[in-house]
Amino acid sequence: DNPDSIQESELQSWVDGGYIDFLGRMDDVKPAITQSAVYVLPSYREGTPRSVLEAMAMGRPIITTDAPGCRETVVNGVNGFLIPVKDSIAIYNKMIQ
Repeated sequence: DNPDSIQESELQSWVDGGYIDFLGRMDDVKPAITQSAVYVLPSYREGTPRSVLEAMAMGRPIITTDAPGCRETVVNGVNGFLIPVKDSIAIYNKMIQ
């Protein structure tokens, strides 16, 4: 268990409120990524983020945090955007841009 993670009840309230679509675990992510306009990964730290590589392989622009792993994958302004870590307002602003 991750003490920094959100509680399942909080996640469900966001789904119920229409704020997010939560797809859960998927064996094949291609249909979901294909339907998306952009891929967003807010993270504090990553290795090499496989999900970002999958989205990039499908031609999706990336919005992610300037965290280790992510910054080595995304070239800011070229194949995506790097946002300061823990800056949810900056992620939001980039998403609506």
